[in-house]
Parts: sequence; structure tokens; C-alpha cells
Amino acid sequence: MSPSGGTSYRAVLSVPCARRLFLTAALGRLAYAILPLGLLLSVAQATSFTTAGLVAAATGATIVLAGPWRAGLVDRYGRRALIPLMLGYVAGNVVLLIALRWEAPVVALVAIGALTGASPPPLGPSMRVMWSRLVDREDVQRAYALDAVTEEVLFTTGPLVTGVLVGVFSPQSAVLAGVCVLAVGTVAFVSSPGPGAATGEAAGSAEQGPPESPLRAAGFVRALVMLAGVSSAMSLVYVGVPVIATQAGHPAVAGPLEAAIAAGSAVGGLLYGRRAWRRPLGYRLNVVCLALAAVVAGLAAAGGTWWLLVPGLFAAGMCLSPALIIAYSIGDTVVAPAARTRASIWVNTAGNAGGTAGAMLAGVLADRLPAQALFLIAGIVLAGVVAAAGRSAHRGTQKELAGAAGR
Repeated sequence: MSPSGGTSYRAVLSVPCARRLFLTAALGRLAYAILPLGLLLSVAQATSFTTAGLVAAATGATIVLAGPWRAGLVDRYGRRALIPLMLGYVAGNVVLLIALRWEAPVVALVAIGALTGASPPPLGPSMRVMWSRLVDREDVQRAYALDAVTEEVLFTTGPLVTGVLVGVFSPQSAVLAGVCVLAVGTVAFVSSPGPGAATGEAAGSAEQGPPESPLRAAGFVRALVMLAGVSSAMSLVYVGVPVIATQAGHPAVAGPLEAAIAAGSAVGGLLYGRRAWRRPLGYRLNVVCLALAAVVAGLAAAGGTWWLLVPGLFAAGMCLSPALIIAYSIGDTVVAPAARTRASIWVNTAGNAGGTAGAMLAGVLADRLPAQALFLIAGIVLAGVVAAAGRSAHRGTQKELAGAAGR
């Protein structure tokens, strides 16, 4: 365990076993930032972008739907369950490339994509469970902050790696590189010493049967609803940014503007993780959601004024990582240890579901309303979520999180 009162990210990584587990998990997770674009371009090159979209949708659907099942395997059998999942995912991607070369029908490609999406190993949730076992309670939020910022970096770097591979070689080379990175990272992570090692005890033994669903933990569903609201609002913002840039006659500015959100998220996560917070987690999540609601609503007033829009988007990004970190921390606090991998998956699922809903709403409204209206609607969505779930979330988790007030 980490020394009590550690004050830096270096102290967290100096915990025995932590550095190797963290780096190997990050290597494997890099594959998830490389593969989506590589697969999309591979299918599009061999067929069409319509077919590529169908395959990507089928893969994404089963990734989400089978997420709790995959996490349940890890909760029950430990890290060793990641190996067969990894092998299934690697095989699915390779089979898809072979099917493309053989000019398989669209229905077969979609079916292969759906089967492939059922098996990606949950390396991120597994690493977050490792953090909860490796470090002291006061250092868990710092570990989660490091994890969240690392994920931001990975999903910024991954598409760049894919772009280089596609430009120099081919889309298929990016897919093969992605599965190789995943295989190496997963095997190294599973074989690393630490809690729940491949030959050690699992989070919940098979003899005990499957642990109770994390959705039954007091306050956890409310936290998921609020995180979904955050993701939904930010999807509206992400759509609004290119709209407002295009309407101003500078569509190329959309990239740097959205980069301001990512930069803000990284900074927000790092700053949040360094501070010892006294308020309960449920209260903090309320505050972050309200702050984000105020910021995104304020973006409507900024309009196309760049010197206001850039810091506003940066400030919005600063709320993203803390919201995610708090949601993970609530799951870690109120959910039984034997179900924490699934709890982490549910946090991801809530974020993805909210983001998808927000993107759909933005798609319907983008051609009918000015970009400023999308920002205002994002603020209203968040305020509504806080009003509907935030108050009850604070009350429902107050007792359970009392012990975490000094985290």
C-alpha cells in the first residue's frame, strides 16, 4: 500500500507493483484508440463507408451490451479472465480482415463485427480495481486522476498512430498493429505481480457465486445518471463547436477549439487528483455538474467571440475528468469489492450512453438552431439532471460516503 499522506503522482506510482501494472495496462488500452479508425478505414476501403458504419455500429453495440458480462468474468475469476477475452477479440479482428479479403457479404461482416465487440478485455476497469487495492484510500482519487488523464493522452495519441500507419502502409496494418499492442499489453498486465494475479485469488471466487449487481448499491445509479447528463451535454458542445466555426466562416478552427476541451480535461483531472477534498463525493458531483452547466450555458453568450469561447471550452473540459473520477470513486466506495470491475464498466456505459443521446439530439437540432442554442440546451440538460437526480444522489450516498469525506 502507498504511504499514508502521499502528495504526488510519483508517490502513487512508487507503490510496489503499481508502475508495471499501470504501464502494461496503458499499453494494452492504446489498442482501443488505434483499432476503431483502422477498422473503419479497412472496411471502407474494401466495401463502402456505409458498410463500415454498419460494422462499426454492430461492434460498438456489443461492446456496450456485453460490457457487464466481461467485467463480471474479471470480478469472478480475476485478471486471468482477460486472456481468453483478448484472444477472442484478436481473433475477431483478424477474421474480419480475412472476410474483407474474401469479399464476404455485408451481413457476414456485420455479424463478425458484433461477435468481435463482445470480447475486448476490460483493461481500464481492471486497472482501476487494481488501484483501489494497491493504494491507501486517501490516494485512490489521485490514482484515478492519473488514470483519467492517461486515457485522454491515449485517445489523443492513438488516432495519430493510426494515421501514420495508414499513410505509410495501409489501414489493415493499423488493425494488425492494434491487436499486437493489445495482446502484448494484456499478457504483460496479467502476468505482472500484484493483487488478483493470474495465479492468485479472484475478486470473487467461483465457489461463492456471482456477486450482487453494482446497480443495487445505494447512490450508484444516481451517480450514473448524472455522469450520463455530463456526457450528453458535452456531446451537444462538441457538435456546436464545428457548427459555430463553420457559421463564422472558419471551419478549420473547430479542431483547436475542441483541443481546448481535451486540454482542460487533462488539467482538471490533474488538479482534482492533487487536492484532499473534505466534502462527500455525492456533493462534489453535484457541484461539478452545476459548474459545467453554468460554463456551457455561458458559451451561448460568447457566440463567435474567440477570446471568450476558447477559455470557456477549456473551463468546460476542466469539469470532465473530475466528474468521471468522482463517478469511479463513488462506485469504489458504495459497491462491494467483488463487483467493482462491473461498477467501472457501468460508469463507462453511462458516459457512452449519455454521449450517444446527446449526439443524437445535437444531430436533430444542429440544422434547425444556431450553435449558441446547442450550448444553452446543454446547460439546461445538466441543470435538469442535477435537479432530478443530484439532490437524491447527495442524500442517498451521504451515509455511505461519510467515511470518504476526507479523500
